[in-house]
Amino acid sequence: MHSHGLYPWAVLFLCVLWIYIKRGEQIEAMVSEPEKFSGLPFIFLGVLALAASLLLPKDVELPSIVFEMLLAYLGLFVIFFGRAALIPTVLLGIYGFSVGFPVGVAKYLDPQYSLATVWMVVTALKTSGFQLMSQGQVISFLNANGREMSVFIDAACSGSASMAIFIAIFALMMLDIRLPNKSALYMLAFGVVGMTVQNVIRLIVIILAGHYYDYRGISVAHDYAGYILFPAWFFVFAYVYLKYAKRLGQGRV
Repeated sequence: MHSHGLYPWAVLFLCVLWIYIKRGEQIEAMVSEPEKFSGLPFIFLGVLALAASLLLPKDVELPSIVFEMLLAYLGLFVIFFGRAALIPTVLLGIYGFSVGFPVGVAKYLDPQYSLATVWMVVTALKTSGFQLMSQGQVISFLNANGREMSVFIDAACSGSASMAIFIAIFALMMLDIRLPNKSALYMLAFGVVGMTVQNVIRLIVIILAGHYYDYRGISVAHDYAGYILFPAWFFVFAYVYLKYAKRLGQGRV
């Protein structure tokens, strides 16, 4: 499974859409800079961003390449427009998180992250009476014809990418309709728990598809289940978030 999939492009689209919606405020901030150059502190920060875009570890995946390019453009933007770069910096940070979080989990938290996911999936299926066993990151079971099958669960399959995208979109929601800090933490925890459950359900669907339809079923469920379950869960989360924000009387920032 690719560590990114389509998810980072959705975050990038939302970031661009956010800038488009707020374009009037952004243009006003750019015009308000009194000088062509924004001063030595901002020139230094801009050069630092340019250097970082060149020195970051290179990744062959397109979302990472796009992030490096945008970081270079941001460096130039900071040099010329100074404080007007605040919102683009925040948005690029959100997009960068959506790209970098799965990579970081795979590098530093695997296999622990994957083993926790395996335990939840196996426990849920055994509780339901489904016969299977796990050894490390491998889950083994029999298909409907009695053939032994197995799936390997790595960090990507454990939902690190979808978790990163959820947190990134949550940050965008906070930019638009801000909750008090304590309420935001509660809402984030609620969302993370829901995302974890959603991902466990996705893996259960994949295993059941393998049980009934062999490896072809695994392939189809692997490719599409996440793109069905993630929007369904996020719709529920967004409804709760907006209803909670309305009850608190929170408006757009």
